[in-house]
Amino acid sequence: MHDGALVIAFNNSSAGPTRDKPRTSVRKPLSIALSRDGGETWPWVRDIEIGSSIHSSDSGNESSEEYSYPSVIQDADEQIYVAYTYLRKAIKLVRFHQEWIKQGHTQGEFKGDSRK
Repeated sequence: MHDGALVIAFNNSSAGPTRDKPRTSVRKPLSIALSRDGGETWPWVRDIEIGSSIHSSDSGNESSEEYSYPSVIQDADEQIYVAYTYLRKAIKLVRFHQEWIKQGHTQGEFKGDSRK
């Protein structure tokens, strides 16, 4: 970011351990995290998309409910833009300021690091 902060958009979930075969996790929620110490800690995490626990899709299964391949950029007015694949059907673009990240929370696995 222009002020030296770092942001990362990521799928805040885990497939869990397995010995049988490689597994992938669901691609939700899509979260954004903010670091003000060069990535040492990520104290603020907020969901951009959470999805639902049950999703009725064309294919009839929940796996098509995903938010993936995020890309992040900041404009000259310090607005953050995140573009990502939405439900495997479209590209969605959202925009917000850093303060929006600090004012929210996540339903994902990573809740953020402690602040220094």
